[in-house]
Amino acid sequence: MKRKTRKSKKKRYFSLEVQDAIIEFNSLPDTEFSKKNHLYSTIIYPAFDKLEENLINKYKFYYYGLGGSYEECKHDTVSFLTEKLGKYTEDKGKAFSYFTIVAKHYLILTNTRSYKDLQSKEDVLLIDDERDLKSEIARSSYTENLSDFIDKWVALVDQELYSRFTNEKDRAIADSVLEIFKTRKGLDSFHKKTLYVLIRERTGYKTQNITKVVNILKEDFYKAYSNFLNQS
Repeated sequence: MKRKTRKSKKKRYFSLEVQDAIIEFNSLPDTEFSKKNHLYSTIIYPAFDKLEENLINKYKFYYYGLGGSYEECKHDTVSFLTEKLGKYTEDKGKAFSYFTIVAKHYLILTNTRSYKDLQSKEDVLLIDDERDLKSEIARSSYTENLSDFIDKWVALVDQELYSRFTNEKDRAIADSVLEIFKTRKGLDSFHKKTLYVLIRERTGYKTQNITKVVNILKEDFYKAYSNFLNQS
């Protein structure tokens, strides 16, 4: 008698659930920060991260970026896929196939370019995956009244938004950052990568532009918070 073999019940990392999450993510308005953040951080990002891990290991993209960093390669490609989220629609076939092709082409092109200019390439600004926006700007020394301070600081910057940021692009990015602080209690995660994605989705501007404004706000926050602690 032939032995019956059990079918594997292992869940696929890029299932139809991921495809449905991407479709829902694209259909949500920018005002649905909390829901989009939840979909991205719990379903879409893990699938993209695993997809890139498999592709990099399979095709051996060793020459990517500054010194061929594996994490750098994976992070940058996941960010690229995230920027392409809005271009996916059901009529383009399965999301897994679509994003696999997009990622593979991006890795091939970038890997080839990086190999050629590896010795002369200048440092570029990258998002640090191991840190998050909340700890970045508020430091590690939280106090019981920090939440009240943040609310007051956000209200002040919001009121002076036009005088602080005369450039329309910078103002739009700053407004999105402040919106995150206003809705912070409804967010599932303060992972820095996720928050950058939300800001890019809302403004359409590149990471370099976002980082510039975040640094300005961060410096202002440090000074204001330091004064606040000294007066407490």
